[in-house]
Amino acid sequence: MWVDDALFARASGQSKLKKRDRHVYLDAFSEVLADPDEIYLALDARKNGQTRLMKKMFRYCKTEQGQKRALIALFEYQRDKTQGVSLYVIDNEKTVEKKRTGRLIYSKRQDGR
Repeated sequence: MWVDDALFARASGQSKLKKRDRHVYLDAFSEVLADPDEIYLALDARKNGQTRLMKKMFRYCKTEQGQKRALIALFEYQRDKTQGVSLYVIDNEKTVEKKRTGRLIYSKRQDGR
């Protein structure tokens, strides 16, 4: 998998490292890649009508105050490589459930949650 600065940049090149508090979780993102809790494969429809195959890797954690968080890493399968798309934090349980789509191909837990 290719992991580079593009994971933290908009298409314009502007940094999105501080958007959604990504900078706070920078070290934890390596855990998403090395030891995810779940991995999904999903087809993603693009604005131009094409689809792309996406890998969505989740790692679940809690803040010091006990609030649930999900760290997510998105990758796109391309012909010759798997390219990183984005890394970000989801702090809303309903949003987490909306993102858990596609085919579950790996889960640490037996019940898939």
